[in-house]
Amino acid sequence: GAFALAFAPDGRKLVFTAGRTLFAWDDPATELDRFRDHDRLDRATHRVQLESKYFMDAAFTPDGRRLITVSKE
Repeated sequence: GAFALAFAPDGRKLVFTAGRTLFAWDDPATELDRFRDHDRLDRATHRVQLESKYFMDAAFTPDGRRLITVSKE
């Protein structure tokens, strides 16, 4: 699968994609040490799982209010 990493413009949100799963953290500053250990992805604040497509990329809009993802079947 594909991987993407995106920070919100204000640095208060972090999104990481791995294949069909998107992980999001609301406070990445306190989670960065844990993030280095991929076994701790279960501590993500939010998780989205796609059934048939793979996340290819992710980016926040400049105002940080929306997350845009690109996926591929």
